[in-house]
Amino acid sequence: MPERSTSEPTTPIPTCGQPSQSITIPYRIHPPIPWESQENELEIAKFLHTRGAHLGIASLHENPLITAIAEGRAEFVEWLLSTDIDRDALYRKEDGHLLNALKYAREQGRKEIVKMLEAAGCTMPPESDSDAESNERSTAGKGDSRNHELIVQHMTEVFGPTEEFSLQEIFPVVSEGPSVAVNVISSADRVVIFTTGMSDEAMSVTEGQEDFQYAELMMQLPADWPTPRDLDAADEGSLWPFTWLRQIAYHPHLNDTWLGGEYTVISLEDPPTPLGPNTKQTCFLLVTSANVICQVALQNKVCNVYRVLPLYTEERNLLLEKGIGALWESLQAKGAGYVLDVDRANSVTG
Repeated sequence: MPERSTSEPTTPIPTCGQPSQSITIPYRIHPPIPWESQENELEIAKFLHTRGAHLGIASLHENPLITAIAEGRAEFVEWLLSTDIDRDALYRKEDGHLLNALKYAREQGRKEIVKMLEAAGCTMPPESDSDAESNERSTAGKGDSRNHELIVQHMTEVFGPTEEFSLQEIFPVVSEGPSVAVNVISSADRVVIFTTGMSDEAMSVTEGQEDFQYAELMMQLPADWPTPRDLDAADEGSLWPFTWLRQIAYHPHLNDTWLGGEYTVISLEDPPTPLGPNTKQTCFLLVTSANVICQVALQNKVCNVYRVLPLYTEERNLLLEKGIGALWESLQAKGAGYVLDVDRANSVTG
């Protein structure tokens, strides 16, 4: 399948067989936080918290307090400090130094937020490892931050550096289980979004398919695609890839299932309806393989990274009727690539 950049290896695709399963999931596992205004975002965050949603701190990049500090959101910090969030959660950076909310706020020069944190009793990280061992508040119970770092490192090596705090999940979908974040890499020719956290827990695979227990997702968007960091530019037509990526990531864990083997197809309802307001594509092909892009060696397991490719209903039907080889041949004939094109021609109907 053609790539926009010759620097990225092509993913080998199975040329025969049927998908191990065809999955149908609802459009929303829960309503996404609207991005029309920061005020709306805060009010909805408060509402979700009153309904039992918890605040994820699995890693530095998933901690909403750190995110609010990064964006200078004093009103959000004030509210978060009124909740049960661990305000002194510690993280170890790549250079070995410890970081928490207060230290980060000081580093970023957020004087107003520093005063708020100090008034709330926040303290600086311990200076020595011996102090850290006795005082560090571990986040190991909610995600594996080291494995998240390895996934980010892997994707950075392939596609380029991630945007710091580019899209942080304020509330995980489930109170128990993995907390999924969506990370963003922007380059001259594409925007790559990918998950971390989905692979914290094994999926319920069928016997003999243990190689596919752990997974993360990635999707490639056009270079000018707005991201949720651009709050004024992002709208429903821009957010659906991010929303869908998280929904697919949670689906196996919420439903005690898995994503299948090397590839599977996911439909929106039945019959399928458009994935977003700016496209007529209705389904997703998820595909992985044993290559440099799609497999990540983590601390104690191997994680499969599934490419997420939008399809038209007719293309899904071709896959189900004639197999992945027929679909791939059809897509290649129309010059379809890995990078999302919401207006691309339907490879089956033209």
